[in-house]
Amino acid sequence: MKKNFMLALLVLLCILCLPSCNSLSNTEISKESELPDSDVDSNEKPKEFSFNTEIEFPEQSEIMTYSASAMVVEPELIAASLLPNTDVVFSEQDDGSLSYQSNDDWLYINTNTMGFTFSNEEVKIYNQYFNTSAPRYEDLAFISYEDAYTEISEIIRGLNIGDFEIDKVYTMDREYLKNLEESCLQEENFLDDVAQARAKVKGDWSEEEGCYVFYINCYVNKVPVYSETYENSNQDIISGTYIEVFYSNRGVISFIAEGLYGIEYDSGHKAALISTEEIKEKISDKYNSVIITSPISIEKASIIYLPVMNYEQNKYDLIPVWDISVSQVGHASDKEAFISEIEAAGLNIEDYAATIDSLSDETEDIQYNIYFRAEDGMELLI
Repeated sequence: MKKNFMLALLVLLCILCLPSCNSLSNTEISKESELPDSDVDSNEKPKEFSFNTEIEFPEQSEIMTYSASAMVVEPELIAASLLPNTDVVFSEQDDGSLSYQSNDDWLYINTNTMGFTFSNEEVKIYNQYFNTSAPRYEDLAFISYEDAYTEISEIIRGLNIGDFEIDKVYTMDREYLKNLEESCLQEENFLDDVAQARAKVKGDWSEEEGCYVFYINCYVNKVPVYSETYENSNQDIISGTYIEVFYSNRGVISFIAEGLYGIEYDSGHKAALISTEEIKEKISDKYNSVIITSPISIEKASIIYLPVMNYEQNKYDLIPVWDISVSQVGHASDKEAFISEIEAAGLNIEDYAATIDSLSDETEDIQYNIYFRAEDGMELLI
């Protein structure tokens, strides 16, 4: 359908280029477009923006901030935790990173991302079928997700990488894997990947097979640490703390940890936070200054720590940040978007009936996060 929409839009744009036609604006109106001074009817009301009535804002007036340094986890400890019955001998890379590889296992300790990656050959087939449409919090036949998480927790505690808590867990059971594999076998791209040994076909999935995918958050004094990566103003990549674990009937078959920080608790000092009413005002100001193309709802608000590079001390500062979860619903479908373009150009909709009928009328919902520095409310574009 996307291909049909783009073709239809291309035809429309070609028509609009003729001298007798009105030209469309080159400015795309999106959720982040600023209100023009002259083109917006002052009597036209903006689309709905609201706060979910069940949202709870943390009520606190101050929080501790900390300095942190790149955590160094002993390679021998990582090897003993993830490959307990293997005599691991690391090879040092040119950048100082360490690696170990056998026929089935691979372990890489990355000094640049302050973390490590472990994987077993078995994870490849589960990784190729995993996506976030998989069921959540459902038990597999051979072990419950809670018991699997207990085993993973023991490994994390043994690595001494701080406090942690499960964020979410996906379950790939026999039916999910069987159905997804059958669907993939109908796609030419997948068949090409199989032919080139970039993908595998299992064929026969048993009840004792399947895999959990755990995402785990790390905490400092019960406050979660930002878990993504971002590029700062110096174009340096800053890693949040991220843990992902694949668990099958043979145990942990993949363990990725990035952005591990050693917190200097002695460096802590209290920072005052803006109030709940002030952060609500900051959020409202943001959306009142843009054209909203579909209803927006603020679904969740929490305070997290964001790692920020302190270049003077060659360390990191963990600063408190408001993490706001946003849901934008009812995004225009391909059909609605194309009709809007025709109407804006002053053209006759009936002339494009066949093209309109070929376009999808399904709408898309998106979720994203926006961030504000908790001390003064300045929005952070990360």
